[in-house]
Amino acid sequence: WMHPGLARMLDAMDCLAMGLREAPNSADHRLDCLVERSDAMLAVYPPSGARFQAHVDNTAGDGRRLTLLAYLNDDDWVEANGGALRVFPPGSAPVDILPLGGRAALFLADEMKHEVLPTYRPRYSCNVWYYDRPERDRALAQAKATGRIGGGPDDGNISLEEQAAAQAFLKKLLGKDGEGQNGGGSAEELPVLVAAAARLSQGAAKVVAQVVGAPRAAGPSDIAAILSGMTAETLHSLRQELSLMGMG
Repeated sequence: WMHPGLARMLDAMDCLAMGLREAPNSADHRLDCLVERSDAMLAVYPPSGARFQAHVDNTAGDGRRLTLLAYLNDDDWVEANGGALRVFPPGSAPVDILPLGGRAALFLADEMKHEVLPTYRPRYSCNVWYYDRPERDRALAQAKATGRIGGGPDDGNISLEEQAAAQAFLKKLLGKDGEGQNGGGSAEELPVLVAAAARLSQGAAKVVAQVVGAPRAAGPSDIAAILSGMTAETLHSLRQELSLMGMG
């Protein structure tokens, strides 16, 4: 079952995306092969400084071509409320977009770096991604044949096992593996985390780097070096920040 209002909004988003597909020279023809979209993701940011670090949605060639989101907030949002979407157009200064109710934002999912700035008022949005048919078909065929997803040039082919290893490490980093301080931080945990980071594969380290905001080229030794320079207090701060990003 889907709420009728959400269904109507998704229909309107689909009409917009498919209209762009048919527009002449739209995004230099990069939208010509748009097909189905993902399921809708409803995002809720609590008013506690919640944010999402800068990233590009599709760095692995998984088929996502267009990101489209609609804001579900009141229309009296002001800059002091925070929560702006900051986009980084190539070759231009960053642009901040306030999440006014009824406003939509869209950009190329495999090019546009973006982030959500700290939010001090409940913030609601609906996010969907539209797939490029040829890239999506290649990614699915590759995943079926090799167990690897996509194949973006910057990330290499990150296998399902590497993604699972990265998720297990992030759980340990958050203290959610039953061994850590469950959101706190202790000096005793740091050597364990450093050793676990050093054992990561290159692909798993790249996944971790993207989540924690480290350079995208960071490898296992880089992640371990970052952790070795931490104190119990900075580990606690990192866990709080990741929790505010919705990872807790």
